[in-house]
Amino acid sequence: MDADAFLQLASDPEAWRKKSRSLRRSADVLWAAFQNVCIAYGKAYKAGEEPGEGVLDTVIEFMMSAQMLYGLALETAFKGYILRLRPDKVQFKIYIIADGTRRLGSVEIGQIGVALKEGHNLLTLTEIADVFRRDEHAIFKVESDFKALTAILEHLTEMVLWQARYPVPTRNEATDAEYLNAAPSVLFGHHIRDYIDPLLDHYTKAAENPPV
Repeated sequence: MDADAFLQLASDPEAWRKKSRSLRRSADVLWAAFQNVCIAYGKAYKAGEEPGEGVLDTVIEFMMSAQMLYGLALETAFKGYILRLRPDKVQFKIYIIADGTRRLGSVEIGQIGVALKEGHNLLTLTEIADVFRRDEHAIFKVESDFKALTAILEHLTEMVLWQARYPVPTRNEATDAEYLNAAPSVLFGHHIRDYIDPLLDHYTKAAENPPV
């Protein structure tokens, strides 16, 4: 991609929100599949029938893949917010062609909220994107919701980093047991959407009505 076009697109908040909406749609499809298999499993169990080999594995696979995409959707939505309202947290590495023309040679994303190598850290991004604000624009109002959201965002970060992609973490000490134990396990199943959806609704608003 041409360097000028790259810089224009990479710094466009709406481009990031558009990508977030796309990831969310894909996650919704997988989530619906997860729910359908759960329903089928429940009906079979209630009727005293064998649900079929591998059904529980399929349930978990659909759920984890959906959660990974929701995590990525949140990441890109938060970065769109940061690009628009927190330019002090954005850095691009720009290399100029040394031929006297001052033309752009290449452009790299250095930081959007966090350094590129740490870009999947949802909790750090939420702090910069004002997710935990307590003013009149707060999305969540109750302190228990903030605690649950913290655990969920830690969980989704792990989904993006490895749990939904690899059979093992990138190092043997890595585990999400600590923050999974910090919130009711029900939050990581169906009720996780009670927290994901309001965030995505807020942070993926169209350019003419961006989040406050």
